[in-house]
Amino acid sequence: MKIKGLFLLTLYWLFAVSCGGGGGGGGFVPANPGGGGGDDPPVVVISATASRTAGVAPLSVFFNAAIDSEDDAFHTLSYVWDFGDPASGSWALSGKSKNADRGPVAAHIYETPGVYTATLTARDETGIVGQREFSITVNDPEAVYAGTNTICISDNADFNGCPSGAGQVTTTDILDMEERVAAGRRVLLRRGASWTTDGAAYYREISGPVTIGAYGACSSPDERGICANAPLIHLTGGEEGGIFNLYKTTDWRIQDLHITGDTTRWGATGGATDWRQLLFLRLKMSGFNTPLGNSHWDTDGHDQITVADCDISDADSNILYIGSERLALLGNRLRNPAESHVLRVWQAYLGVISHNEMSGASLYTTSGRHALKFHGPNQEILANAGNGESGLVHPSRFVVIANNVFGSSGPWQVCVGPQYEGIDERLRDIVIEKNRFLAGYGEISATPVQAALLIWASKVTVRNNLFDGTGSSSYYTGVMITRRGNEPAPSDNRVYHNTIYKAAVQGAYTSCEGIRLGEQARRTIVRNNLAYLAPEADLMQLLHDDSPDLTQSHNFLASSNQWIDPDNANFLLKDFHLRGDCDYLNQGTAVPVLDDFAETARPQGAGFDPGAFEYF
Repeated sequence: MKIKGLFLLTLYWLFAVSCGGGGGGGGFVPANPGGGGGDDPPVVVISATASRTAGVAPLSVFFNAAIDSEDDAFHTLSYVWDFGDPASGSWALSGKSKNADRGPVAAHIYETPGVYTATLTARDETGIVGQREFSITVNDPEAVYAGTNTICISDNADFNGCPSGAGQVTTTDILDMEERVAAGRRVLLRRGASWTTDGAAYYREISGPVTIGAYGACSSPDERGICANAPLIHLTGGEEGGIFNLYKTTDWRIQDLHITGDTTRWGATGGATDWRQLLFLRLKMSGFNTPLGNSHWDTDGHDQITVADCDISDADSNILYIGSERLALLGNRLRNPAESHVLRVWQAYLGVISHNEMSGASLYTTSGRHALKFHGPNQEILANAGNGESGLVHPSRFVVIANNVFGSSGPWQVCVGPQYEGIDERLRDIVIEKNRFLAGYGEISATPVQAALLIWASKVTVRNNLFDGTGSSSYYTGVMITRRGNEPAPSDNRVYHNTIYKAAVQGAYTSCEGIRLGEQARRTIVRNNLAYLAPEADLMQLLHDDSPDLTQSHNFLASSNQWIDPDNANFLLKDFHLRGDCDYLNQGTAVPVLDDFAETARPQGAGFDPGAFEYF
């Protein structure tokens, strides 16, 4: 019988230090500085930064412990964040606390004024621990935007709930908002109001703080806090741009609005260069070609962009098309692009994509788009930037993709690699963990899923994921690692502790594969994976390997159900925790994976359990 591990037992070694000042950077401090003898525990020495240590609420802060690391710390250490904000609530999708996160990069939105202490704790497989603290000051918007620095806009002269002393504007033309926006100003639209326009609004070179939001009582908020009576802006045909066209803007917050539009228009919110410190919070959007996004390739100006708790749907092309350094996409529900991807990330250097739900790619076509298309700049763009020409400076690197649900998005749910065969895009240092790849969940695409996760990149760690092929096509592969085109061969990828499940087959000829490695894959390690694949399939195998130098061990293809409730009709209620009579308890081997899908410490007893869940 297993006993729950004492993961926190070593924390008595720790002591905290404040980052101090406004830089937000520094290193871990040992528990016993200055020596004191050979019995002192060793310490993890690594840098960490916070993107901001002060600003007006809501304040999005990006935390980074990667710091351009060339070693394996990004992939092997356990990073646990406590943001010091226990009242921040829980994520709608996972129910996990917003006050905590795991991974070498993380982000948090502070919505209540005050002074907070965020804490990072690092641990490796031997128990070595270091700790770092950050002091975050969140200023009160009622003070920052006092008096006429706040302007309330109503369609009918109802200003109930407008802050005292604020300016008041009554208008049926929402484009009047454009001339009200300025640095140090907050513009609030009346909840319950609605406006229709065929025009567009443009905001150029406005540095904040700037807030665009809502006033008045919120009615019937949904699980993300989006109010049923959020101010509604409807864009009809007409100009190509949206209601928020942003150019060289810094320190903005756009929140608590409902924006709809014709699919022929490019987007509700979009822009060109230099988006910096932008927060999009609790927006409901539908329609448009692409509701929210920014342009790319020719600029290195996008930095610290956060999209959180938004509900965006029913676009013609992509739902969200975005890229940035220090990019945070948190808690969003994204669905139903008619012809393209749900989420396309064209670059992320230091990024976190977590707690999102995505489904319905290429909803009405067979064009083969994805729930997540994650790629980066090609080598020509990076070389030009290095020669002083315009262009992105960094590749897509140091990114965590975690705690998401990827639903029906055929034929490939998630692709990490070049946008097409003829381009050299070199993605690396990516962690993909604790996600659910559910082939039959959500808005069902015209083309069923054939492969859940395709990797055309290097130094990618795939761990503690659940791949459920129920509802997929007659061909199904959980993880595929290969080369797409001109990029270097994928190398040094790791596939640990994943659960892959496909209980029944569809179609005349059927194929079920857990993991497939192409002949170009180099130095791949595959360990501690657990699969059940339809035994009646014409081709059924846990691991299809065409590579020259695979290292693999302790992977198991079960002949029967090993889980509590894998066939629940509700995809989100399927329970893939191991049963007490599981045939494979303790049969794994030691790998640098310190917890499981549910954040239970590994191992729990005599050995590691294969698959995404550790039994206790």
